[in-house]
Amino acid sequence: MTHTQIKLITVLFISIILSVSCRKSVVETEQISMDINGEWLGYLMSDGLGNEKTSDSSYTFDVIQSNNLLTATLGIPAEFGFNSSISFSGEIHSDSTLNMISTNNDTELKIFGTVNEDKSLEIVIDGAEQERQFILMYMEEHLLTSSYSNAHKLELKLGQIGTGRSIILVHGMNDNANSWKEMLAYLDEHDIDATNNVWIFEYKWWEPIAYNGYKMSEMVTEKQNENKITQHPIIIAHSMGGLVSRSYIKGHGDFYRLVTLSTPHLGSKLSHFVPFGTVSGVGDLIPGHDFLNELNSDTYEKAQRSKYWLLNGRISTYPACLDPIFHIPTCYHWHHPEPTHIEKIGHGKLNKPNDGMVANSSARFTGNDYYQRDNSVHRVNTFEWINHKNLNKNHRVCKWVKDFINDHQ
Repeated sequence: MTHTQIKLITVLFISIILSVSCRKSVVETEQISMDINGEWLGYLMSDGLGNEKTSDSSYTFDVIQSNNLLTATLGIPAEFGFNSSISFSGEIHSDSTLNMISTNNDTELKIFGTVNEDKSLEIVIDGAEQERQFILMYMEEHLLTSSYSNAHKLELKLGQIGTGRSIILVHGMNDNANSWKEMLAYLDEHDIDATNNVWIFEYKWWEPIAYNGYKMSEMVTEKQNENKITQHPIIIAHSMGGLVSRSYIKGHGDFYRLVTLSTPHLGSKLSHFVPFGTVSGVGDLIPGHDFLNELNSDTYEKAQRSKYWLLNGRISTYPACLDPIFHIPTCYHWHHPEPTHIEKIGHGKLNKPNDGMVANSSARFTGNDYYQRDNSVHRVNTFEWINHKNLNKNHRVCKWVKDFINDHQ
C-alpha cells in the first residue's frame, strides 16, 4: 500500500468519526414518555437514616413538565420551619428518575425522585432537615374505588356439619367472602376440615357496622338453632370484620375466641379513601365516632376481651440508592413484598408503625388520642412486612391461625 493510499484511508476514517460525533451532538434532548404534570400530595415516610416519621400535615408538589425539563413549587409543612412554597427547576430522565434544585436565593434544597409504575412519586428532599426527608407523592384521582355487590350470608365452606368446633371467618372493608380463599386452601391442606367446620359471614361493609353485627347475630343464632354451627364458635376476623364481630359480641353474640387481623379497634383515619367514607359503615371507623365510643366503652363487651387475640402486620421503607458524589440516599425501597399503592399512601398518612391501612396502636389496642390501652387482650407479635390486604392471605398468618384452631378445640 502506497503512502498516498494510507493518507487517504486515514482522512476517510477521521471524517467518519467526526460525522458520527456531530450527529450525536445534535441529538442532545432526551425524549421522555412519562408525564408528571399536575398537583401532587404527599406524606413524610422516614428520614435519611431510615427512621420512621409522621408529619402533622401534608406536602404539596405542583409540577410543570416540558419534555425532560421540570419546574415545580414544593409546599413543606410549617412544622419544619418553611412558611412558604419553594420553587425548583430540574429534569426527568428516561430511567424514571428526576433531580431538581431550589431556585429561591435564600433556600438550598435538592430533590431526588423516582416515578413508579403504580403512578406514585417517591422523592427525597435534601436540606429540609439535618437528615433527608423521604416523601411519598400521589394524585387524588389514583385512589381506591369500590364495588357494592355483597350480600348478607353465612355459608359453610370447609368441613362437615357436626365435626368439631365451628370457625367463622369475617372479611374486611371493601372485601367479600372471596378474600378468604387462600386461608381456606391452607386450612384444607392441613386437615382442619377433619376436625372443624369453617363458615364465612359476608356482609355489606358500606352499611353501619352495628347493623352488620346484628345481621351476624341473627344468622349465627339461626344456624345454631338448626344445630349446624356449634355453641361457642371461634371467630377469625380481618380488618373491619373485627369491629363487626365485636358489635356481634356486644349484643351478647355467642363465641369462644375472637382473633382479629389488623382490626382498627380504635379507628382509622383512612376512611375517606373510599366513596362515602365519612358516612354510613365506613364513617364508623373515624376515631371518636359515636359507634366506636359506644363499642369501646360498653361494659359487657369489655368483660369479653380476655378472649380476644390481636394480630397485626407492618410495612416500611429503607434508604437505598446513594448519590456518588455526596453519598446521601437519593431513593428508598419497600420491604418485600411491596404493598399496594393505596397502602403506600396510607403508610405515609397514618401514625407509624402501621400496615398501610391501620396504625399498630389501633390494631393492638394500645391506646391513642381517643381511647386508652386495653390490658385484657392477648397481643400476638407483629407480622413484619405483611401489608393490610394480605394479612388474611399470607402463609405465616395462615399457619398461625391453623395452630390457634388446633390449640383451642
